[in-house]
Amino acid sequence: MFRLPDRLRLWAQKAMQHLWALSGEDKYIIRESPESVQNRFTRISLIVVVIGLVCFTGSFAFFEYAFDLPALFEFLLALFVAVVIGNLYVLLLYTITPLIFENRKSQPSHQQKYTLFGAFTIRIFFIVLIATSIAQPIGVLALSKYTDKPIEEYKRKYFLEALDGSVSAITASEASHAELTRQMEAERRIVSSLLDSSHFFVQRVRILAGSNAWYWLIVLSVWALFFYPVYEKYDIRNHKRFYVQKKELENQLVTEAYDAFKAHYERIMNERIAGYNSTLKHALVPVIQSIEDSHSRTAADMYHDLLTATQETLFEKFEYWLDPPFRTVRKRDERLVQSEKVLLDSLYPSISEPKKSQ
Repeated sequence: MFRLPDRLRLWAQKAMQHLWALSGEDKYIIRESPESVQNRFTRISLIVVVIGLVCFTGSFAFFEYAFDLPALFEFLLALFVAVVIGNLYVLLLYTITPLIFENRKSQPSHQQKYTLFGAFTIRIFFIVLIATSIAQPIGVLALSKYTDKPIEEYKRKYFLEALDGSVSAITASEASHAELTRQMEAERRIVSSLLDSSHFFVQRVRILAGSNAWYWLIVLSVWALFFYPVYEKYDIRNHKRFYVQKKELENQLVTEAYDAFKAHYERIMNERIAGYNSTLKHALVPVIQSIEDSHSRTAADMYHDLLTATQETLFEKFEYWLDPPFRTVRKRDERLVQSEKVLLDSLYPSISEPKKSQ
């Protein structure tokens, strides 16, 4: 059986791992998944590449039929549109990923169900809109032979109607026979030039949509192409352990990154506190030394206070949440809150206590 050389096979494997970024999931987590899951994400990535090519083809056909621009300009515009639509589609695939971490906003289950259903409906609407917009020029391009004859008939009918209107307007004016003939010939050339320069893209779509089953087959095929990665991701979510593993790995990555941030933050704060204490000592020690001879006891007390205030203490970041860095459960203040009367009594004891009789 034919096998690729090891170097070429390794290169193809690395290229495919980079291609996983188009699947709407983290390629580093896919790399840690079973081979069956990797194969499914490989299919999703390849389908996304095909979708990009289809978007380029449909955009190029649209600019050709609708505007008839220079070929290089049409190529650049089609490439731009394909890149934009491809990025939007990959973003939609990322949003299809189920929620991994708990949401700190508690919602009833039925409200969460309606929210998820509404969000999914909006995504489906965008996918259908994009797929339909791309399928129409592809259908016109592929089935142009079925529209050429009806378009010629439409052009002839449109030409006669436009010419009749021009003749009526010209003959209504008071002009010589030679002038009328010249105006009619000029109007004929203008209308003919306009008809020849137009491909009647919208009319072609209307003709195909109203009388050609192959057009709708192409539209349905493009829809299926766009919805296949969505189906694969939902199927992976329902039948595979990928998202459980993803939660574990992302939980580990986030926790380790947060611990590293806390250690770095605490180290910086400790260094700055130590530097501030050192600066404070260098500033106050000469002042205390200046009174040491005349007020030795006061100077000793000042030394003691200075050393106490600048002794080394480790800084630790305070957490407002019980589960940092996910911040879903806030710490409760367990301190006993006393009444307002206790505060007033501590501030104005003479008011609350009656005066003793003399």
